[in-house]
Amino acid sequence: MERDSNVSDTSPEMERMVAERYQQMTPEQRMKIAASMFETARTIVESSLPPTLTSRERRLAFARRMYGDELPEAALLAFADWIDRAPGHVVTPSAERCESLSPEHLERVIVSLRHDLVEA
Repeated sequence: MERDSNVSDTSPEMERMVAERYQQMTPEQRMKIAASMFETARTIVESSLPPTLTSRERRLAFARRMYGDELPEAALLAFADWIDRAPGHVVTPSAERCESLSPEHLERVIVSLRHDLVEA
């Protein structure tokens, strides 16, 4: 779903103030805020999913909800196909799924999955 970038409930003055505040922050502060916002979104999405879904179905439903049309179906399926392992083990995606992805799309999936591994 494409968002209309012209629609905003924030005044131009407030947008300017927020932009100035972000510019004053260190990269680490901005990253912490972004990670917190992502975790909040993740929690909201995950809490809305039916509890009867398998791990793979949950990952696929989560990926579709979070990334929708931003990633090709192959990337969403690759995300869903990651194998569950004990904490601390490296997981690997389904190779045949990854072969159909462009390097840019695969990198976006890897960045998201790395985040998941760090949080695990």
